[in-house]
Amino acid sequence: MGYQPKLYRFCLILIFAIILINIVSNIWYVALLAVVFWYILIYQKTYIKQMKWDICIAAIPALLYFVVREYCIFDLINNNFINTQITNFINRYDDTRVSSLIKLLIFSEKTDQFAWQIYHNSQELSIAYLLSIGGFQAVILKNIINFIFKKFKFRNVLTFIFILFYTYILSFSFGITRVMLMMLIKMVCKKMHRYNVWGVSGLITLILVPSSGMEIGFLLSYLCTLAVMTIYDLKISNKLLQLVIINIVCMLVSLPFVIRMNGVFSVIVLCLSPIMSGIYSATFVYYFFTWWIIWLEPIHVIVLQFYDFIFQCFSTINATIIINNFPIFVEIIYETIFIYALTKYFISRYENLNY
Repeated sequence: MGYQPKLYRFCLILIFAIILINIVSNIWYVALLAVVFWYILIYQKTYIKQMKWDICIAAIPALLYFVVREYCIFDLINNNFINTQITNFINRYDDTRVSSLIKLLIFSEKTDQFAWQIYHNSQELSIAYLLSIGGFQAVILKNIINFIFKKFKFRNVLTFIFILFYTYILSFSFGITRVMLMMLIKMVCKKMHRYNVWGVSGLITLILVPSSGMEIGFLLSYLCTLAVMTIYDLKISNKLLQLVIINIVCMLVSLPFVIRMNGVFSVIVLCLSPIMSGIYSATFVYYFFTWWIIWLEPIHVIVLQFYDFIFQCFSTINATIIINNFPIFVEIIYETIFIYALTKYFISRYENLNY
């Protein structure tokens, strides 16, 4: 039979594409990942000759990277004007700390010492990922807009336009671009399973920006999303427990990346992450929808003081492990185990394919 993508096929293609593009960049660093991937395919009797089209698709981003290297289609888009106008408006606040926090939360801009201090505290607490605008914020906004316009027939289109505009202002950062692409694909291909939507959006990003396959932001965004979707498949009835598990799993998945970026690891992060996620979400939503109301500055200051107070409290009780030189073999083993577990999971559910 002809080539027919099935339920989890594009997940495997995207994982394979990431491995290939990293091999082009540094063959020794990911050789072990590639060996594990191929071993699982053969072990599960999913023979390579049956996946020839899958391999060809997965090789496209690596080929593009090999030919053009640092090419990025998003560099052709100039969005400075809108971002500058909004930033200039936010700078009108008398309390510069308010302006600084709003720009940090909404645009992930660290423009002064106060913003850098918050970011440094977040690094010490191993939750700096919350301050990187991406899928976490986009999903919050998407859910709010869907709730507000739940009776509106074309609310999905309205939500997509809103997220697309926000993505444009943020220079198409990987995290929020992923959400935007997944929304677009789901709108066009309504029957496509969310795992395939995840895979296709990742492949599109790799084709548009080949070097993104080696970026920490890209890997964090897509791996954490995959982990979240896998947890949702467990159908945990207790939503609070589900949220806690999601936070813990995402923290474990991102652990080597966090250590590589920050050089420190908080020993209380597993307990802290669910709490700070909730506090951050509330603060982000408040400032996102009120940044333009200058006369609310007294309330903005109160929110800022509460946010800073919580950070200071957790920083006081925090204990960190400093890891200046994270051993590369540890990261390779860690990522190998993760790739092995993911691939085994999907191939175990990737049966009876028709070619």
